[in-house]
Amino acid sequence: MEVLVNKNLKNILTLLEESGTRTQRNKLQKIVFILKYMNFPFEEKFKYNYYGPFSTDLELEIDELIDRNLLSETDVNSYICVVDGNTEIKYEKTNFSSKQKELIKFLSNKKFEDLETTSTIYYLENSGVKDHNIIRKKIKTLKPHLDPYIESSFKLHEKINDICYSN
Repeated sequence: MEVLVNKNLKNILTLLEESGTRTQRNKLQKIVFILKYMNFPFEEKFKYNYYGPFSTDLELEIDELIDRNLLSETDVNSYICVVDGNTEIKYEKTNFSSKQKELIKFLSNKKFEDLETTSTIYYLENSGVKDHNIIRKKIKTLKPHLDPYIESSFKLHEKINDICYSN
């Protein structure tokens, strides 16, 4: 059976299928924020909160997918894409490029703390802070518990940029 979903829901479903792994709510928030920052076709609005960039829009979309039985929430707020395992349910997938798919898989395999810190780096850059030393200081002030992840997150930031901007 063909399921009608809007563009935003289609993007989430496709992202979860491409990730090839279960994804928690907070981790999904960080992945979508980073992908949006890297010009993926996500339209959700994000604000900064305790765990970094957060989208109420995305939270509501996830709830809708669960309510429509297109997404299954398992233990510890992990999601599995129901349409992936059910050949009777079909939808028009977002056509991500091979580079975009590579980035989705890459991010999906990262620890939440690395994604939280990296998404905060992108959030601060998007807010006009470009100096990485200032960003380091802001993260240490805003999120002292993430201090051990700052340097590895800047390396992750570089790797994401390499994936997205290399030929």
